[in-house]
Amino acid sequence: MAARRESQSGSWQFIQEELSCGICHELLTRPKVVPCKGKHSFCQHCLEKWATTQQPFRCPTCRQPANLPAKGVPSLPDCDRRIVNLCDQLRNQGVSELNYCCSVHDDEEFRVFCKQCKVPVCETCLEEAHDGHPTTTLRRASQERTPTVQALLDEGKDILETYGSFVQGFGATEKLLTEQKHETETNIFAAFDRTIQNLTKAKEGLMSQVDSMHKQNLDDIQDQKAGVLAKVAELSRVCENAYQEIRQGGSNLFQHEALLLSTVGKYKDRLSGMPKQPQVAVFSPADDHNIDVTSTKGYIFAQSFAIPSFAIPEPPVRIDAEVAGDHHGYECEHPCMAVTFGGKGAEEGKFDRPRGVAVSEEGQIFVADYINARIQAFTIDGMFVNKFPTTTSGGQKIFPYDVAMDGEGNLWVVGHTESQTDYCAVQFSKDHGRVLKEISLAHTGLIRGIAVHPTTNHILITQTSSDLWQFEGELQVYTPDGALLRTVGRQQGMEYPQYASVDREGNVLVSDFKDHYVYKYNEREQLLVKFGGEGKGQGQLSNPCGVCSDDSGNIIVADSGNGRVEMFDKRGVFVRHVAMGMTRPCAVAMATAGQLVVTDTEDNTVSVIQDVQHEN
Repeated sequence: MAARRESQSGSWQFIQEELSCGICHELLTRPKVVPCKGKHSFCQHCLEKWATTQQPFRCPTCRQPANLPAKGVPSLPDCDRRIVNLCDQLRNQGVSELNYCCSVHDDEEFRVFCKQCKVPVCETCLEEAHDGHPTTTLRRASQERTPTVQALLDEGKDILETYGSFVQGFGATEKLLTEQKHETETNIFAAFDRTIQNLTKAKEGLMSQVDSMHKQNLDDIQDQKAGVLAKVAELSRVCENAYQEIRQGGSNLFQHEALLLSTVGKYKDRLSGMPKQPQVAVFSPADDHNIDVTSTKGYIFAQSFAIPSFAIPEPPVRIDAEVAGDHHGYECEHPCMAVTFGGKGAEEGKFDRPRGVAVSEEGQIFVADYINARIQAFTIDGMFVNKFPTTTSGGQKIFPYDVAMDGEGNLWVVGHTESQTDYCAVQFSKDHGRVLKEISLAHTGLIRGIAVHPTTNHILITQTSSDLWQFEGELQVYTPDGALLRTVGRQQGMEYPQYASVDREGNVLVSDFKDHYVYKYNEREQLLVKFGGEGKGQGQLSNPCGVCSDDSGNIIVADSGNGRVEMFDKRGVFVRHVAMGMTRPCAVAMATAGQLVVTDTEDNTVSVIQDVQHEN
């Protein structure tokens, strides 16, 4: 009991510390919130005293500069009303005044405890309503209730301890979020500094080329000028002598004629080659897509930040495709052809955060259009075919995370209803979008992926559960009728699996968004290889999403955090970059003719990259 009381008082003391002013260390009185990054709270009168000694004004806790309103501390925002009320309660806490008098007979004091009715009664009650009932003293009755009250007290203390832990956890989370924010800011500055350094280096190189070319041009001009002046001097001398001979009426004019004929003839044929034209230095800036500051965007599960590639002196091969009047581009390590279509909107052929993608044996593309709550179908060339809304059998709208095709050509979609209270996987007919089957899933609030095993026809669905600080993920294996057979991946430490697929050999591939790895299991669900790891280097991944494989068993991963699509061999060894400089590649799928289909949730586009598996 002593230990329990100590634990309870420790948690309560921690809560009181959380509600204390950082200046006077007493419970907050008329608390005001300082406009610093930590949003720290202090007593109004303490802040007023503090402000007189701080120029410029700084937060007493984090020491960060903060701007006071023109009217000073009283104009700062008030603290949350619930916090204020709690401080008042703690300040006024004590044993409450309980009423030990009868409410029926003019507040007459209780005298005995009625054992039959199990209530305390006054003397008048004893003679009236409780006449003849067995009674006992109030003290003895209280002693008999002690175990029950003590049990409730212990339960209350346990709850208090739990809430105290929650409060401590919130503090730890705030600290972690602040550290992650600072780390992200540092990464952003570092990334842009590197880009600026590359740009500066490129500028210096170009300026050096201009200087060198300019010097060469000047040297050439000086050489030509000297040569021309020598010719001018010789020809001028011959002409001047002949002119003087004519003026003087001399008898040697025939000699001057011969000399003029020779000299003029020598230089007349050389006029067409003079002067030599210099090589003028002209600068043609690269396409603006190479360095587009507005497209350098970063998504926070913990989280990573991508900068478009900048290669000097030779730019990588680019693929540009016209999308609704705009030009989007990304970079390939090897020359390849691509078609990009879509753009943001709710019309046919437009998308709003397209996520999952599947390709039929005939080469038809099916896209999970998440915000528009529908599946859209396209030819492999990006021409719109049809669409259907994703709904439950009861008509509720489904926002689809992912789509997969089974052996019969029907589509399986996983997603959530509009209220986000129900999660499900639904089988639709491919042509008309008619609901065929439905599997109810646990509510998690997190993204799921879906795949269909071509051999067993089992439905593979990723699932992640989490509390405030920890993620635990797994791959669930269902029959088409919705019976859960088993789960895979939790024992390997999966955290946030999002997408899954099955290769030609029946091996299952799963991407883990949070721990930045890809898992490969055989048909007996034994782990064959785990590859990736957080980073930007070759073979590393950042928030991987979609995963698929080609006919050779090569594994293709949408490396969303790095804005690229990567290829690995069947052992998980890095092969090459398939595409770079994308905004937010999400899902990937291979067509039977070797094309790779990639969705981009940020650009709201779908790209079809030709002959990916033939470029190895």
